[in-house]
Amino acid sequence: MGAGTAGYITVNTGIPINQAAFMNLSVGYSADRKRNIYKEAIGPDIQFAAADRFYDIPNDEKVQAAVKWLESHID
Repeated sequence: MGAGTAGYITVNTGIPINQAAFMNLSVGYSADRKRNIYKEAIGPDIQFAAADRFYDIPNDEKVQAAVKWLESHID
């Protein structure tokens, strides 16, 4: 629930070159739980556009909507 990702979808690994150098290398793409591979930004199952309120989580509209959705799916 929320907005799409920023588009950083590659899987990265670190490779030491020598004692002083290290290289990050993209080795794959991201995939979801259904094994769909993404080569561009990933969108959420439920789009929800609202401003982020990282310093006021209890009043963040996305957080409130997510909590409401979770509560409605609890048996």
